[in-house]
Amino acid sequence: MLTLLPVALPLLLFASGPDDIPKKLRASIGGFPGPSFSVELQGRVLIYTESRGSKGTRRVEVTPSAQQWREFRHELDALNVWRWRENYPNASAMDGTQWSLEVEYAEQAIRAHGSNNYPNATGEPSNASDPTRAFRAYLATVQKLLGGRPFA
Repeated sequence: MLTLLPVALPLLLFASGPDDIPKKLRASIGGFPGPSFSVELQGRVLIYTESRGSKGTRRVEVTPSAQQWREFRHELDALNVWRWRENYPNASAMDGTQWSLEVEYAEQAIRAHGSNNYPNATGEPSNASDPTRAFRAYLATVQKLLGGRPFA
């Protein structure tokens, strides 16, 4: 007969496992003339930076919960960021929005960046200067991991 300890279940619900937190996470978005945002994982803490030109720069440490990390990974998988290309250029735009994403888990990794061009739901470039629905969902995923802090 199998006996479960009543304390074990709550620990499983709230503990983050080694696969929940990526080995590496760096993301940024911004450009001329607007604000820019970046986030970098250092240990188990995210270093979030918000730059607003003459209004200054704000740097905050954010420690996501185990649940936030699980949701972040689930949403990255649902968005299929693993199929994104490495580069999304737009040669016809001189100024505008540049973005980058680098995330690495034990079994998957992605490094992508773009300039006024964004991946669509299948990872193909949109060739449009406005973010795609898939890219806006990615931005919302990062913002959620940051506890609602702006990331776009």
